[in-house]
Order: sequence, then C-alpha cells, then structure tokens
Amino acid sequence: MLLRNRNLAFVLAGGGAETEVVKEVFADTASVEFLELSEVDIECYVSSGEPMDKAGSYGIQGVGGNFVRKIDGDFFNVMGLPMSRVSMSLAKIACDASEKANT
Repeated sequence: MLLRNRNLAFVLAGGGAETEVVKEVFADTASVEFLELSEVDIECYVSSGEPMDKAGSYGIQGVGGNFVRKIDGDFFNVMGLPMSRVSMSLAKIACDASEKANT
C-alpha cells in the first residue's frame, strides 16, 4: 500500500472458455489512482487486517475503496471479475456453438 501512495495500480484480468467447436479468450485492464495517504492512514488500514488477503493489498469494495481517487476501466475488473466481459464471452460461445451445431 505504501508503494501505491499517489500512484497508479494496473489491474489485469483475463479469461476464456472453449467448447468442441469454438474458443473465446479475453483480457481486460483497468487503472486505479490512489489518494495521497499518511503513514497513519496506511498503518490503520493494515492493522484492520483487510488488505492481508487481497492480491493488490486493498479491497476496492471495502475500506480500501476510500483510498481510491479514480478508476479508469471496469470497476468489476478491479473488484475481481469483469462480469460484462465474462457474460459477453459466454454468450458468444453459446451463439457460435448453436450456429455451428445447426449447420
């Protein structure tokens, strides 16, 4: 968290699914800009225990979200799963598989 003080963090997510007839893969990136934090802010957050099981040492949907100035990209990517991209990929696979099955 100290390293992210007034810095950007980049969150990358990707996924894919495959059937016998079609494959879909995606990648998504979001940037998170943090506020300037005092050492006391950081120490209090760390002592709360919240960042201890987080990949980036902050939870955007929890107390860590209070330290975020701005997000460029999909909030759900930052939270952990870019739902719209997953849904679009699964829908594309279903449509493509259905079309190929009917031809």
